[in-house]
Amino acid sequence: PARRDGRTGRPTTTAKFNQTIQKTLQTLAAKPTDKRVRNRIKTMHTSSTRVLSQHIVRDPRLMRHQFTTHRGSIVASLIERHGDEDGLVSYVMSNFVSLVQEKGGCIAVLRILQHVSPVDRAAAFAQLRALPDMATHQYSNVV
Repeated sequence: PARRDGRTGRPTTTAKFNQTIQKTLQTLAAKPTDKRVRNRIKTMHTSSTRVLSQHIVRDPRLMRHQFTTHRGSIVASLIERHGDEDGLVSYVMSNFVSLVQEKGGCIAVLRILQHVSPVDRAAAFAQLRALPDMATHQYSNVV
């Protein structure tokens, strides 16, 4: 239950903030998420998106869902706003090969690689070159 202001009886700012984050997380887990949610996330206040990022990182199933169902646009937008403060880039780099083999992942990874150090980017591409079928794979050849 939301906390309410004792004087006005309305939900407190903190309660509204938590309700917004919870509603957004529930919507992100739905299949498919509509474009309004993606646009809402892109226009959220920085503190809200930071909390949202932390929740997404803690739920590997939700993180994977964002890359496979929504072309990673939400995660890429969060990374473009915050960098790797919340571990999103770390997740991408540790799952690089599997993400580039996904339809949505290969698109998002291109955006995310712009926010990775040159050393990490070179290491990621070395992983791809080490796998012989990556050059002909239907999605990873984009990267």
